[in-house]
Amino acid sequence: MKPKRVVFCLILLLFTRGVLAALPEAPARPTRTAAALAHFMPEPAPLDLRGAHARAELAVPIAAGIDVQRLTLHLAATNSVALRPKRSVLRVLLDDALVAQIPLDPGLPRIEATIELPVGRLHPGYHRLVFDAAQHYTEDCEDTAAPELWTQIDTRRSWLAMQARRRDDPLRLAELDRLFDPRLWGPQQLTIANVGPVTAELIRLGGLAAQAAALKLRYRPLQVLQRNLPLEPQALVDLLQTPDDNGPVLLFATARQAATLLGEKEAVARGALLRLDTGPARPGRPLLIVQGETPAEMQEALQALMAQQAPLPDQAQAVVRGARPAHAPLTLPARRPVQLSELGWREDWRVVGRHGRRTIDFTLPADFYTPRADFLVLRLNLAHGAGLRADSALNVFVNGSFAQAVALNDARGARYDDYEVRIPVALLQPGPNRVELGARLVPAVTGRCLEQADDQLQLTVRADSSLRLPEHAPVAAVPDLRLLGRSAYPYAEAPSLGLWLGDSDHRTVGAAWTLLARLAQVHGQALPGLRVSLGAQPAADTQDLLLVGRPDQFPAARMAAAPLRPDGRILHSGQGLVADAPTWWRRWLLWLSRGLPPAEARPPIASLTLQGPALGRQAALMQWLDADDRLYTWLAAERGEVLEERIGQLVEPAVWARLEGDVLLWRDEDHVHTQRVGDTALRGGAPWGMRLSFLFSQKPVYWLAIGLVVLLLGWTTWRLLLRFKARRHGKVEEAGR
Repeated sequence: MKPKRVVFCLILLLFTRGVLAALPEAPARPTRTAAALAHFMPEPAPLDLRGAHARAELAVPIAAGIDVQRLTLHLAATNSVALRPKRSVLRVLLDDALVAQIPLDPGLPRIEATIELPVGRLHPGYHRLVFDAAQHYTEDCEDTAAPELWTQIDTRRSWLAMQARRRDDPLRLAELDRLFDPRLWGPQQLTIANVGPVTAELIRLGGLAAQAAALKLRYRPLQVLQRNLPLEPQALVDLLQTPDDNGPVLLFATARQAATLLGEKEAVARGALLRLDTGPARPGRPLLIVQGETPAEMQEALQALMAQQAPLPDQAQAVVRGARPAHAPLTLPARRPVQLSELGWREDWRVVGRHGRRTIDFTLPADFYTPRADFLVLRLNLAHGAGLRADSALNVFVNGSFAQAVALNDARGARYDDYEVRIPVALLQPGPNRVELGARLVPAVTGRCLEQADDQLQLTVRADSSLRLPEHAPVAAVPDLRLLGRSAYPYAEAPSLGLWLGDSDHRTVGAAWTLLARLAQVHGQALPGLRVSLGAQPAADTQDLLLVGRPDQFPAARMAAAPLRPDGRILHSGQGLVADAPTWWRRWLLWLSRGLPPAEARPPIASLTLQGPALGRQAALMQWLDADDRLYTWLAAERGEVLEERIGQLVEPAVWARLEGDVLLWRDEDHVHTQRVGDTALRGGAPWGMRLSFLFSQKPVYWLAIGLVVLLLGWTTWRLLLRFKARRHGKVEEAGR
């Protein structure tokens, strides 16, 4: 090769690998136009491409309300130094269309590349960004699963940059999902505005609106802000002209107030009305008006937002009548087979090739309990091709844990109807659950330099396969922040929810709305019977309470059992609260009368009294029970600005997924502390046999105690029989002597 050509090839390779220009730094937090690849993953982790042919795929969302003008991938990866450069290449595809090829060179293992993605294909929806690697270490025959065949993509340093503009066509109510679109990048926010004082009734209506918006966003956390507006048109203009990243504005107003704020001479209509005000004539953030002359009319208008499946008219405004909220998501019933077609499988699952994965998602109630010896039964109707090696298998995982394998080792091919897979209920969790099927199909003929036929590597699992839960009882131990985070228990199960705010400051109200929105998302439906209290006392007819506010805003008598006291004491050793616990015999009598065992008494714990603010820059989420068995959940911070910032962190998955125990303290996602301080009690009811089973599963040491009691009774009986024999038959000789 000529020297000039060698120099040219080296320069081209250097540019391809990004050595001459450093890769732009990925954003620390996703924005509307930039996000690291890890942001598009359920659990952020590097993408490992292993083997002779490896493939990884991400779903890149494109929102309906934007026009994408440019999309750039900044890729950072590292490949093995043992690869053969002439045969190893990384392909980047967008919706199966080839975008770029990158040579995997062992001499330059660090990859830094900038790739322009074609925007002509980017319609609203989810697009498949695929990384496909061909990796070889020799020109001859090779082991396709050799450990040195790998490439790793750094999903935190790799990122997407987008140039886009918001569509300027007028928004219609039929396109309301454009306002609350989970496909928008970056944090999701909603500002709820009103005219006049903040009352308990307004907070209740805002809580319903926050939940409705969060349900439209499905899995994306929503932070809700509250703003008071003076009755001046410029005040609304100023709010709408804040950065578009702050999300839409929802305004509660009467017909006269709406007309004044919009600069109209007269009201457009009266009654329960939904109205959109967007488009070129009013640039800035979108505005949704919930109009009504009374709170009842405003709530009726909100029902249209909460009716998730109900179509809205293709116009900018509509009078709402008779809308109904959406139904709760399907929970798996007991003792009845539920076909996979009822759980989201629209067609049979077919695997062609060596690997395939498919999930089954379902929801369990938070107070789900069944003896740990029971099983979730999965009955599979499946068929696999001929010529499979003996180690071919269909692996079954439950919530990330391996449960069982189905051997696909019949060399002639096979079909199975009602193949039973028994999954221990100990692998199930309250709230959302996932069963994952992972197929691994290996041809019978493998080896170096042998022709390997892949056409017969096929598996079909039919959608009429089924799941069946065993009989279970509604029993749960409270307080437990984990149950709150996974299923909004107990507030989702109660006939009413009491929300108690320390004040009506906009930061306190916004934090309460944000918490309600997150709880509605994990429940899959708006929480029932919301009742709001402001000031010193909560509503008298509510059972369990949600509290939001500073420690000094609530009566000391109500907070006596709280892990954080209004006087600045923090109970911190995790051994349990000092409680006037009943004696052991009174607790057992209570259990016999109620059917549920109370928590056992714990030794006193140490407390720490601080001078000044007890929380500082931290916020706390905690739960406890009072003497009347009322459950309190308290979101607390020392200052309003801290509360507003921390609630935005709390609802993000990095912190929310760590809810457990009865106390959570956090300053950011890197400084999170959880512990159990207080006692627990059981709620619910069950048959006697299941009650005893639940008791012994919670306290396995009771089995030892019963064993000792049985031994003691046996020994006592034996001694009494010996004494009886000696007393009554001591002079009688045994037969045969």
